[in-house]
Amino acid sequence: MKKALSIIFTAMLALGASAQNTHDIIVWHGTQSQTIQAVDSITFVESKVEPTYVDLGLSVKWGTCNIGAKNPEDFGNFYQWGDVATKESYDWDTYKYGTDRTNLEKYNVKDGKTVLDPEDDAAIVNLGEGWRMPTPVEIKELVDNCTWEWTTVNNVKGYKVTAKNGNSIFLPAAGVMFTKNPYYGGQYGYYLSNTLREGEESYVKMYAQGFSFQSDKYQTDDRIARNYGITVRPVHK
Repeated sequence: MKKALSIIFTAMLALGASAQNTHDIIVWHGTQSQTIQAVDSITFVESKVEPTYVDLGLSVKWGTCNIGAKNPEDFGNFYQWGDVATKESYDWDTYKYGTDRTNLEKYNVKDGKTVLDPEDDAAIVNLGEGWRMPTPVEIKELVDNCTWEWTTVNNVKGYKVTAKNGNSIFLPAAGVMFTKNPYYGGQYGYYLSNTLREGEESYVKMYAQGFSFQSDKYQTDDRIARNYGITVRPVHK
């Protein structure tokens, strides 16, 4: 295996020196090998990491990682509630559905919508079939029926959440994004649900439900500003 890798990297160096040269490449898959002859260029494409989930014995299965993360301890992407794309800056001037708390174009007092449509759910759009953002009920189930332990994984602080069946997930304390700046990373964690805060007053509509935590406390939370950049831990049916 090491010899084959050495051949590959030697070939890459040679190709960089002279595009006119060709080389044979040996590709290994386990104990099986295949020789590709007369290769004149190599292009590496990053393989897509398929999302995985953990069965905690609850009504839904919880994602192993945040959306956009490759490892459980990675922060992943930050999203404004109701938007499915990341931003260079997170504030009202970049928000998809309004310019301030009194000028919300969707999910407001007038339309009465409180749960994200599929096209506005970051998990559905970015992860595909079977995935979505959690509901407040599912979040409360996670909070009430699991053991939460503040810990560190690969120098990242957060909570190890262990179910009664022994399975667990890790939730990093990713903080929030506001404008172009990260805040509270390693100290606080904030995670979005697919639902707005309950209430008919216009000011209530600027807040989403979800959950939050710090080293000595974890809780459901209904005051997560929808114009901030917040992490999402998806669920699977």
